[in-house]
Amino acid sequence: MAELGNQGFTAEEIKPLWEQYCRHCLAKRCSLGWLLMAIGGFVGLITCILTIIDLVPEFRGFLMYVLTSASVLVALYGCYLVMEKPFEMAD
Repeated sequence: MAELGNQGFTAEEIKPLWEQYCRHCLAKRCSLGWLLMAIGGFVGLITCILTIIDLVPEFRGFLMYVLTSASVLVALYGCYLVMEKPFEMAD
């Protein structure tokens, strides 16, 4: 906001620009969050199916613990991005 003020914009011109910028950043953050939730859910589903089928028993531990944990972490980070509003964008 200070940078826009230094460029000669008035306070009435800065406020709509700042609100539009915040909406853009929030939309970008939410879309990334939804994408990460979808990826985490899909990888978790595939991991669950592969663990149930148990085609290669040597990979059972890797599928159950590593990939499942990674998919849950990715999905939870996506939830965080969607649900948490950054402090600098708070109204």
